[in-house]
Amino acid sequence: LATNGGGGAGRVPLPQDTAVFDGNSGAHTYTLDTPRFGTWTATGFTGTFAIGVQIFCFGNVALGGTLTQAGQFFNLNGRGSQTFTSNGVTFNWYPVFQPSSGTYTLQDDFQGTVNTFFYLETGTFNANNHNVTTRVVNFNTTGVILNMGTGTWTLINNSGTVWGVGGNNPTINASTSTIAISDTGSSVKTFGGGGK
Repeated sequence: LATNGGGGAGRVPLPQDTAVFDGNSGAHTYTLDTPRFGTWTATGFTGTFAIGVQIFCFGNVALGGTLTQAGQFFNLNGRGSQTFTSNGVTFNWYPVFQPSSGTYTLQDDFQGTVNTFFYLETGTFNANNHNVTTRVVNFNTTGVILNMGTGTWTLINNSGTVWGVGGNNPTINASTSTIAISDTGSSVKTFGGGGK
């Protein structure tokens, strides 16, 4: 619950807690096999994280180290004004932003991979004028708000739907953002604008 193993009570962090990893945690591999925890801060961490189960995070996120096991779901469920800080770490899991009535705001650029499916299911996502790189962006729920800002949203998918706006009329505030489909391969790619 605190740096260097402090603040603990013989248990793993719970949804009301902050899970702390940093330079004192060592360059080890840690498997996240607790499905629910609060804020996750790993600034300064130099090791590796793997996901053992589907994760539900109820607070802020500050990445660190290396993330492995591409294709696992990492659900962001904070209900207030939450932040997401990449700290230069590439995110190769599936981020699912579902903060109910809350908001997740980027603190820096978000760098995904061809394995990163970016889902907005509830609440508000604020890019905060930062760049977002991911394979796919999907959102289709009534009440979802996407604030794209002034950054560039780069879609690196090699086929299929790269941008999917469903029929449930989410709100998109495009501002002066740019959407770039960067894959130059011959596979068919679909941009589903949902009438926006």
